[in-house]
Amino acid sequence: DKMSHIPNAEQAIKDRVKFLFPILDFAPIVTISAQEGLGIEALLDEVFKVKRQLFTRVSTSDLNKAVREWVDDYPIPAAKGIKYKIRYATQPEVFPTRFILFVNRTERFPDSYVNYIKNKIRKKFRLNMIPFEVEIRESSSKKE
Repeated sequence: DKMSHIPNAEQAIKDRVKFLFPILDFAPIVTISAQEGLGIEALLDEVFKVKRQLFTRVSTSDLNKAVREWVDDYPIPAAKGIKYKIRYATQPEVFPTRFILFVNRTERFPDSYVNYIKNKIRKKFRLNMIPFEVEIRESSSKKE
């Protein structure tokens, strides 16, 4: 209600929020007016979308199929002769949303690859409005 009526003011504020809080780049921003009663319906729509995403369960089979495709498209880079493999992936928790990648070794596993998988999960399973973690764990089978 106190926002000036300058063209693009709303977009400028959204850009500033995204700049100041980059860790929240997934979070939707909805403008409302308490005085005019505007934007309340849009706000509630966003709340329900976020709630649906917070309680999304990705089946282990769907997740593993997708991870195999992503690894085929962009293989995990080796480091100092060490080849990395993702043995399987699972989603043990829904709220908070968390995924685990079981790998052949965690030592020096590329953070950039974990981010790659996280971005792929966000896009493929439509989890673009919520925070979630992707954790790597060493699988108990023999190292390769």
